[in-house]
Amino acid sequence: MAPDQDTDIVSSGVVHLWVNPPSTPTPLTCRAVRFAVGTPDAASTNSWRVWTRRDDAYIACRDNFREFKVSLHASGKWRLGFTSTAIEVRPDLIATGSDRAWHKWTPDFSDPTRAIIAFQLLVPAEGLYLTRDQRGAWPPSVVFVEPLGVANHVTIVSVVVVPGKEHLQDKGALLAVLPLGAHRTVQVFGSYQSDEYIRPMLLKGHEKARRFNGQVLPKTGVIMLIGIRPEGIPWLSALPA
Repeated sequence: MAPDQDTDIVSSGVVHLWVNPPSTPTPLTCRAVRFAVGTPDAASTNSWRVWTRRDDAYIACRDNFREFKVSLHASGKWRLGFTSTAIEVRPDLIATGSDRAWHKWTPDFSDPTRAIIAFQLLVPAEGLYLTRDQRGAWPPSVVFVEPLGVANHVTIVSVVVVPGKEHLQDKGALLAVLPLGAHRTVQVFGSYQSDEYIRPMLLKGHEKARRFNGQVLPKTGVIMLIGIRPEGIPWLSALPA
């Protein structure tokens, strides 16, 4: 993203969440939540899972590129990259001697009251590529974040590590609150933002990926783009090839 875009999430409209059954109260309070951007009857992204295990939290896609995972360890060593299982099955995914982690970082916990955005999923209109029929195996518990439905905006899902259990009010629509040890929570938000800076960046990355080593990608393939915001926040966007 452009350097002048700060870490605050700009909400450009009321974010609608789809839950099943409709009477389900939000935010969900649980140890794991599965979500997608889209609506139950129209196109969507793949689904993503956020879960906690004691003092650690994890983020992973559930039905495509499962080899990718974000690990937020209590030690303060956060990682984004291939899973160990993926490398065991496909050692060719990384060069000999390379680290399976594409990005490692240590969040700044010097301010014990500061919430930290750990990861963002960026979804432009082109990122809605799964049909309802292709989601036949999904459980009904998947939460859908409805896109804004107007031009020049992207939908963003942010995973935020929050000191304490109080629900944040300034990050968008709160999908879920997950316990993280005794004193922190992981909160998942949906929001919208102008695509003024995001779209050119995604299109440039998409074109570069399509031309990588002269490979011809299948029309049904999905290109996964990953980047780091100037503030150190990792992001991912998945677009059809």
